[in-house]
Amino acid sequence: MFLHGLTELVRLQNMSSYPCKIIVVTAYDEIEQLCKELSAIDCIVVRNQGTQNDGIASSIRKGIETSVTYPVTATGGSVSYDMFFQADQPYVKSRITP
Repeated sequence: MFLHGLTELVRLQNMSSYPCKIIVVTAYDEIEQLCKELSAIDCIVVRNQGTQNDGIASSIRKGIETSVTYPVTATGGSVSYDMFFQADQPYVKSRITP
């Protein structure tokens, strides 16, 4: 499940005309190791574990802190956007339910 999502993000990153950075926040050794082994995937891995792990809130916080530490600068300016994707939510739909 995680690998599929990461592969799709890398595909979109490669198609984009804007500079992009993928930041993976995880508490799992296996996911960190997989990111390191896949040389075609250029991403930053951030660990979210121990007493600092209070779920999705700390994952988002660590992701934002890392994006500020490693900013992506576009030509002609420094506009930055953050998007978050949860790899452990396979049944999330892309539709809005009224």
